[in-house]
Amino acid sequence: MGLALHGTMEIGVVYNPYSNEMFYAQRGKGAFLNGQPLHDVSSNQLEEGLVCFGTSPYYAELIDQTFDLVKTLHKASLDVRRSGSAALICVILPVGAVNYSLSAVCRLGIMRPVH
Repeated sequence: MGLALHGTMEIGVVYNPYSNEMFYAQRGKGAFLNGQPLHDVSSNQLEEGLVCFGTSPYYAELIDQTFDLVKTLHKASLDVRRSGSAALICVILPVGAVNYSLSAVCRLGIMRPVH
């Protein structure tokens, strides 16, 4: 959930009920997890990192291409995970729970490490 004022995002909140984690960020104030400030702890080395990926039933034509890339990434990384929640992936990237994210809906094959 988020709040935009005059077209500018001011606050964003993501709650993970399975782990009772509340991630939130406010423009100019930083990002927090359950009230504690977040700091980027991610690794930029693929072989030391976890890759999280997403798929979509609306893009069936990308299934083979997506899973071929996931297989390649699995061999090159520490492990591959699928969370099922794009919002959750966005908030767990900076805390180092996963190091890379891949989405078949976005440009397939483009991974963006978090710095």
